[in-house]
Amino acid sequence: MNRWFAAIIALPIWLSPAVWLSPAVAADPVVLRVNAFPNAKALPLHAGVANGIFAKHGLTVQLSFTENSTKQRESLATGAYDIVLSAVDNAVALVDAAHQDVIIVTGGDSGMNEFFVQPYVRSFADLRGKIVVVDAPNTAYALQAKKILLKHGLQAGRDYTVKPVGRGELRLKAMEEDKANAAAILNLPFTIQAEQLGMKSLGTTVDMLGPYQANGAFVQRAWAKQNRQALEHYIAAYVEALRWTLQPPNREASVGLLMDTLKISRDVAERTYRTLADPVRGFTPDAKFDLEGFRNMLALRAEMEGGQGGAPQKYFDLSYYQGAMAMLGENFPAGPMRIIVPFQAGGSTDMVARTLAEKLKNRFNQAVVVENRAGANGTIGGAVVAKSAPDGHTMLLVQPGFMSNPILMRNMPYDQVRELAPVTNLASGPMVLVVNPQLAVSSVGELIAFAKKNPGKLNYGSPGIGSLSHLCAQLFDAMAGTSMTHVPYKGSGGALADVLAGRVPVYYMNLVLALPFLKDSRLRALGVTSTRRSPIAPELPTLDEAGLPGYELTTWYGLFVQGATPRPAIAKLQREVAQILDQAEMKERIAADGMTVVASTPDEFAGFLKRENEKYVRIIQAAGIKPSD
Repeated sequence: MNRWFAAIIALPIWLSPAVWLSPAVAADPVVLRVNAFPNAKALPLHAGVANGIFAKHGLTVQLSFTENSTKQRESLATGAYDIVLSAVDNAVALVDAAHQDVIIVTGGDSGMNEFFVQPYVRSFADLRGKIVVVDAPNTAYALQAKKILLKHGLQAGRDYTVKPVGRGELRLKAMEEDKANAAAILNLPFTIQAEQLGMKSLGTTVDMLGPYQANGAFVQRAWAKQNRQALEHYIAAYVEALRWTLQPPNREASVGLLMDTLKISRDVAERTYRTLADPVRGFTPDAKFDLEGFRNMLALRAEMEGGQGGAPQKYFDLSYYQGAMAMLGENFPAGPMRIIVPFQAGGSTDMVARTLAEKLKNRFNQAVVVENRAGANGTIGGAVVAKSAPDGHTMLLVQPGFMSNPILMRNMPYDQVRELAPVTNLASGPMVLVVNPQLAVSSVGELIAFAKKNPGKLNYGSPGIGSLSHLCAQLFDAMAGTSMTHVPYKGSGGALADVLAGRVPVYYMNLVLALPFLKDSRLRALGVTSTRRSPIAPELPTLDEAGLPGYELTTWYGLFVQGATPRPAIAKLQREVAQILDQAEMKERIAADGMTVVASTPDEFAGFLKRENEKYVRIIQAAGIKPSD
C-alpha cells in the first residue's frame, strides 16, 4: 500500500459530537475523517496533529491522503470523508457535474503552481505534438494547463496530448522517467525537485492567469448542518495550526515536518517552507477565502468546460469560518502576554504600560510583562510586534510621534498599516506652547507678530524631526503664516535644557512636564494644542481660541497588536482595556499625565489614525521635509 494511503493519524479527545463539554464530563470523542493531497499544503494538518492543536479543540483527526482528484470527489460524495482539503474546483465539479450538495468553507492559497517543462522545451510553442501530464482530465491543473496553452495558440487534442497520471508526485515521476512527457503544472515541493532534475519553469499560474482561489476545505452541506460545532472547531484548530507553521520560532520544526512527511531533503524542505511562508505566494493568512480568485476560477472552468458557470455564492458557505474565528476570540488570551514600549524605561508611556500590564494580569489571569525596546523613533519596538505571532499576545504602546515614521523613513522594517492593528486609543491630552521669558511675547498673537517681523530668525526646538513637538510647530507656521527655524535635538532632554537656558526660545512640550517650570516662571505658556482647555491648567487658552482657529494636535497613548490578529481577539482586548480605563485608579494615573481617558473601539481608533495621518502628511509635505534612509 502506498505510504500516503496508509497514513492515519489519530489523537485522543474529550468532547462528544452532540454537546461540547468540559474534559471532566465528556464521554465520546469527535472523530473527523480529513482527506488531502500528499504535498506541502498539508503542512498545517500535520502541525495540528503533531502539536495537539486539534486535540485541544476536542478533535480526533483521522488524516488520509488521496491518489487523485477523481477518487477524492467520489469518496466525499459517498461519505467516506467528512472534510476534504484540496483544490476547490473539485467542489465546483461535485456541484455542477455530480449534482452533489457540497460547500466550500475555507480558503487556503492561490495555488503556488508553476508550469514546468523538459529541458529540451524552449517555449510553449515547442509543446506542439507533445504530451502534457495532468492529475485528471478536468481538474484545476488540467484546466490551467489547457488555458495557458490556448493563450499560446495550442489546443488540447489537436496540438498536444493530455495524459492523466495523478497527483503532483506522480506527474513529476512521469516526467522524470519518460522525457516524452514534456510538461506539467506542479506544486510544492515538486516544483523544487523538478528544478533540481534540470527541468525549467515557464512561470507561475497566477502570473499567467491572475488571482486564483486554489486550495480550500469543502464538505457535504447536510453533514455541515448536522455537525456545525465540530466543523467550526476543526476550522478554528486548522487556523491555529496554520498560524503556528508561519511563526518564525517554529520554522525549524515546520521544516522538520516537511522532511518527515514528504520524505524530502533539508534543502528542498527549507526552500519549500520559504515559499509557503511568503505573504504573497504562500499560504493565505488564516485560510481566508478569496472571492475574486474564486470568480476567476469559475470563469476558467466555464470557458474550458463550456457553459456560463453558476453564481459564486451557491458553492460556498462562510458562516462556519466566521463562527470559528469568533471562537478563536473567545479563547483569547491563551498564554502569557507582553506590552512592548518602544522607548526607554521611566517615561510616561512606560509607566502607563506597567499600570496597564498589572491590570490585564488580574483580569486575564495571565502573566503580562513590559519590555522596553527603544531606538529608531520606536521602529525597533514596532518591528517586534509586527513580526510577532498574530494572536494578540504581544502588544505595542506608543505615542503619536511613532505614526510619522512611514512618512519620514524610506526603509521601514515593516508595513505599519498592514502589520500593526489598532486596538484602542487609551487617552489623549494637549501639548503646551512655551517660550523662554526672555522672549518678549505673552500671547499667541504677539508670537505671530514677532515671528512675522523676524522671518527665519526665531528658533524653536524639538526632540527630533517628525516628533509631535516638531509637527506642532510646523502646523503653527502653516496656519499663522510664520517661518520659524527648526533646531532638532536627539531627545527631549537637550531641547528642554536649551529652552530653559534661552538658547532656543520656543518649544512644544508635555503639559504636565511643563507645569513645574511654569510655576517658578522659568517658562511662559502661551496655549495648549487641544480644542478644549486642560482640566489641570484651565487658565491656559487653547491655540484655537488664542488666534489660530481650528488648530489641534494632541498627544495620545495608542495600543496595537500584530496586524493579522483575529478581530474577535482584538475586540475582547479592547473591551478589557476599556473596563480597566474606567477604574478610578487608572483614571488618576492618566490624569497625572494631563490626559483624559478615550478608550475608543478599534474602528474608532482606526478612523482617528487615518485622520491624524492625513494631517501629518499635509504638515510634513508643507514643511518640505524629505524622507530619509
